[in-house]
Amino acid sequence: MVMVEKDLEEPQDLDLLEMALCAAARTGKRVVVDLSMVDFFSSGVLDALLGAGRRGRAPLWLAGPLSPTALRRLELTAAAGLFHLTGSLREALTLATGQSGPAPAPNAR
Repeated sequence: MVMVEKDLEEPQDLDLLEMALCAAARTGKRVVVDLSMVDFFSSGVLDALLGAGRRGRAPLWLAGPLSPTALRRLELTAAAGLFHLTGSLREALTLATGQSGPAPAPNAR
């Protein structure tokens, strides 16, 4: 899993993202990218995500909720269909691993 905790605006941010995506793809497992804390991403970020999917030979799982701006970029570039988009990290991890995950903890009263 790759967690992105801010908008990636600096060149070194993009380099770090690409390194993280490459490392995740080398595991041979499905790659989940948490974009829930990202408001905007550039075409360079989109290229990195698309490249990682091609290298891993499987679409990435993008965990949201995605910001309206990020979702709009995916839709305008017709890239939304190239990823598995989910509403939460938990949903992405569950679907990507094919496991139901732990049961939620009961509310303490």
